[in-house]
Amino acid sequence: MDWIRVQDDMPKEEDSVFARCYGTTRWTKGMFRKISKKVLVTFEMEDGNRETMTGRTQDGVWKLDFLLLKGKVTHWMPFPEPAKGE
Repeated sequence: MDWIRVQDDMPKEEDSVFARCYGTTRWTKGMFRKISKKVLVTFEMEDGNRETMTGRTQDGVWKLDFLLLKGKVTHWMPFPEPAKGE
């Protein structure tokens, strides 16, 4: 499986558990309409170093498993299928 550049494609997002609240008085800050499955990402830091980690998108915005202050996601790929058998 190859890395996908973020300018070429983004992970598919589906309705979140909050989606039905959108446009109602129950909608609050911190809720999001769409969310992707967790994927592997390549994150490029401000100094050019790259790290591989996990993340997902919420309403088209990358959310990583831990906060990095300066940098950007450059590539992503779905997780491979789990191993089968013993």
